[in-house]
Amino acid sequence: MSVSLGLRLYGWFSLRYARRHLWRTAAVILGLSLGAGVFVAVRLATTTSVRSFERSMDAVSGRAHFVVTRPGESVPFSLIRDLLSVTNVQTVSPITSLVVRVESMGQGAERGAVARWMGLDPVLDRPLRPWAAQRPEKAEEAQGWMRLMSEPDTVFVGSALAGTLGLEAGSAVMVQYQDRRRILKVLGILKDEGLGSAEGGLILLSDLATVQEFLGRFEGVDRVEGAFIEGRSEEGFRELKNVLGSSYAVDRPVERARSARSMVAAYEQNLSVLSFVSLFVGMFLVYSLTAFNSASRRREVAVMRALGASKRFVFSIFILDGLVLGLLGWAVGIPVSWGFSRHLMEAVSATVTLLFARVDVRTVSLSVWDVVVSIILTTAVAALAAWQPAHHMMMVPPTEPIRPRSSAPHEENKTRRLTTIGLGLLASVLPLSLMPPLRGVPVAGYAAVFFLFCGFSLLAPGVLKRISTMPSTVARRLGGEPCVLAFRQLEKAGARMAVSVGALITAVGLFTALVVMISSFRKTVETWVFQTVSGDLFVRPMMADLNGYRDPLPAHLVHFLQNISEADVVAYRRIPVTYRGVDCALEGIDLDGLLRHGGFLFLQGNPQHAYKAMKAGESVMVSEVFSRRTGLRVGDGMALSVHGVPLEFSVAGVYRDYRTQSAVIYMDLKVLQERTKDRAWSGVRLFFPGSEEARAQRAREVRDEILGHFGTRDVPDVMVGSTLRRDILRVFDETFAVTTVLLVMALMVAGLGMMTTLAIMVLERMVSLNTLKAIGASTGQVRRMLLWEALFLAVAGLVLGVVCGFALSVILIEVINAQSFGWTFLYHVAWDQLGVAFPLIAAASLAATIPAQRLAFRYSPVVLLREDEH
Repeated sequence: MSVSLGLRLYGWFSLRYARRHLWRTAAVILGLSLGAGVFVAVRLATTTSVRSFERSMDAVSGRAHFVVTRPGESVPFSLIRDLLSVTNVQTVSPITSLVVRVESMGQGAERGAVARWMGLDPVLDRPLRPWAAQRPEKAEEAQGWMRLMSEPDTVFVGSALAGTLGLEAGSAVMVQYQDRRRILKVLGILKDEGLGSAEGGLILLSDLATVQEFLGRFEGVDRVEGAFIEGRSEEGFRELKNVLGSSYAVDRPVERARSARSMVAAYEQNLSVLSFVSLFVGMFLVYSLTAFNSASRRREVAVMRALGASKRFVFSIFILDGLVLGLLGWAVGIPVSWGFSRHLMEAVSATVTLLFARVDVRTVSLSVWDVVVSIILTTAVAALAAWQPAHHMMMVPPTEPIRPRSSAPHEENKTRRLTTIGLGLLASVLPLSLMPPLRGVPVAGYAAVFFLFCGFSLLAPGVLKRISTMPSTVARRLGGEPCVLAFRQLEKAGARMAVSVGALITAVGLFTALVVMISSFRKTVETWVFQTVSGDLFVRPMMADLNGYRDPLPAHLVHFLQNISEADVVAYRRIPVTYRGVDCALEGIDLDGLLRHGGFLFLQGNPQHAYKAMKAGESVMVSEVFSRRTGLRVGDGMALSVHGVPLEFSVAGVYRDYRTQSAVIYMDLKVLQERTKDRAWSGVRLFFPGSEEARAQRAREVRDEILGHFGTRDVPDVMVGSTLRRDILRVFDETFAVTTVLLVMALMVAGLGMMTTLAIMVLERMVSLNTLKAIGASTGQVRRMLLWEALFLAVAGLVLGVVCGFALSVILIEVINAQSFGWTFLYHVAWDQLGVAFPLIAAASLAATIPAQRLAFRYSPVVLLREDEH
């Protein structure tokens, strides 16, 4: 058969039928479009943010093969000569960077922004990192790197920063860092490529000497980056380690970038998987419509077979139905995705900035690959949903109009087969959950989630079959004859009703799992905040977290803090380090002072033994994220070099830490000071006596006193403890805002699935329903029968969905989040939220019967009982 003839027959057979029953098709397309729209919107938001992050990482690392740092202090200039003398080193570039506050000195000077200021040697750095200005007005201005060296106090600025502050070539900006301020001239705006795309375009670029003069430090730089001769990297690393010894840390930028990328990729994958659930729920709608169309057109298919149509052609027609529904759902879902993408993009980029690195996303980035992936997935899901009804219809014999077959044994066998497959899929969930990640991605965990949803959905026909076996006397006591008739309908149409139950199971399971996961995470964070992040007042240098605590508190501020009356001052020293390619921090804290007011939230190890070993200088504590990313466990040994002093410890315990930069090594401050002779403080926590209200009031008073004394000179960050803890929890809630959107959409699609399935079943039973009315059944009795059917579906879906949800929550907490981010939580169930939500979901399921009830009473029984109507 030719393709053109096949398409014409498809138009006659399917498209005309769909036009006659337009509202059914429209309902399915709407549900599928919601799922496809959410999936595409999440895809757009995540890929846009991730691409911005990757561009920033690539721009900063450039072509560098190695990075040399000296934990705790700067790298001396004399090292540059030593590095250049290494045989396999081709070039090196000294770099100093810090995060500053930038304000425009022109119109709109009240506007400000936080940006990364990068100082480098324009000559030495050129082989490593390209950058260029936008539209240079003169030919000589194209050599911007020369102007940075020849003109003092000049910078190039990123396009995002220029847009935020309204800057252009010739503008003046003021940069501020702690007690230092300086006015700089803008030479030009960087192109959004190379270094211009770093930090999401929130960047200033200047000559290294300009940054050194601003900081008043000429003895060294933050780091030295370099490249090896092509093909000599491994020999070069060995030679570098021999030359530098243990006083310096030598890392590969590619490893550090890979570590950061893996975290961002995990966030992207988790959101994509959750958004795919909405599309997965939409699959039930396609199955429902295709199954009904096939069941109601068996006689037409048999006639086609008798006229010569092959099994393959019949199969192709119904598969094509699924593909067309998928394409239409995708097309309708595009406006939905554009409506969501802007808000989702803001939420996703804010989370990426908060947890990983700053990105500045202003426009949605849509690639051909994104379009292709969304079309393929949407149509594939729809075609997969249509596969079973299509396969069933290709088996219809040409003689069926003459000798109809009973489907009861077939339905019974089908239910048993689905139950067996469902149990098999559920049995595979545990082994998959125990498998390790694949290159840092919990692939087996995702497979376990998919098999869990499929397994519980396939159990639905068997569960409905079991419910229908309830004795008629029990059903009659529950709701009279309408309840008995509803039970009988479950027995006759259990497999078809199971479609809507499967959609409800998926949505309720996702809802339950996310409620448990979020409540567990929040409960754990609350415990961590009030135990580990304890303190009434926190003092640290300005923008210390953004600058990696590069500068300690000034001595005069430390002296002032030590003499605050009635305050218990707990000091800490935080030093950025790199261990096994993982960026982390070594923090020495006044352990005795911390334990007087709180402590660590242990995950592994004995607290008493750990604290004792830390005070003795034998051991350290490491965060859960650090442990998972480096592979270190309790009892393992580790070695670091700080201030050129080698430090060796064993790991005494692993604790929970949920800060954005939570790869941390804790040791006792006294031990750190004794071994490195570093007496500086990176920050302090102050504890005051009295009630909670009195402590908060005293903290506010001391904060105002500190800012009054030092705010104009050193501008420290001073935070009241109660406010800080409240902000941490607020940030946590904002981080899960995207997940809530996905959850609501899944429930909407499930509700639409329930409504569609019930309406289709009413259409299928229109003759029997009107026969009941014709022989005396009242309208109220028929309505109650439909309500009982919906209630049975809702109860079955809720019960199976809750069980599925609790199993899914364990996988999310113990497998996917642990393997993706290194975080696990204390398991906690928010029974109050579930207790409120489940009755609402059941009520919504019952409300879904309203269109079906209206449809059941649209026509008179006299008209519908005519044989030629069906």
